[in-house]
Amino acid sequence: TQAPLGDWSPPFNHNCEEAAILMTHYYLEGKALPAPEKIAEELLAMVNFEVRKYGRHEDTAASQTAQLIKDYYGYQAKVYFDVSLTDIKKELIKGNPVIVPTNGRLLKNPYFTAPGPLYHMLVIKGYTKDSFIVNDPGTKRGADFIYAPEILENAIRDWELLDWDTAGKNIRSAMVIMKKA
Repeated sequence: TQAPLGDWSPPFNHNCEEAAILMTHYYLEGKALPAPEKIAEELLAMVNFEVRKYGRHEDTAASQTAQLIKDYYGYQAKVYFDVSLTDIKKELIKGNPVIVPTNGRLLKNPYFTAPGPLYHMLVIKGYTKDSFIVNDPGTKRGADFIYAPEILENAIRDWELLDWDTAGKNIRSAMVIMKKA
């Protein structure tokens, strides 16, 4: 989770982007995630890097997350906008996990503290005929969590260009693909 030691106070309450990046980093390196204490250290190091370099770390949009991937790990990172579930499936078929920004409340995850996070990022790692398999850092039950396609599609939203108060207007989906350089 984004709070690997169970402490959801700052900065861990806003660590979903960092946790999504960290999970994907370990996947690309072919390594298992380390112990929770080590994950917490790595997340804090990434947060400290962001604060030093960018002046903040909370709720980063897709393009800001891609920049962090490049600056912190040196990976290639590309943002695709106005993506469909078919676009996401194409990346998964290539073996690329997909990082997506979402309106976490629209995910309707029963394990989120109500009403759920407004801004939330997660990793899509697979799909079946009728579901998407994710690693959702927003809950300790987030590994291999299943979302219905219509729920996920409705929730994927880039935060940079979104007016949250216009009931569906200006919604632009996005995904971030992270690869070794």
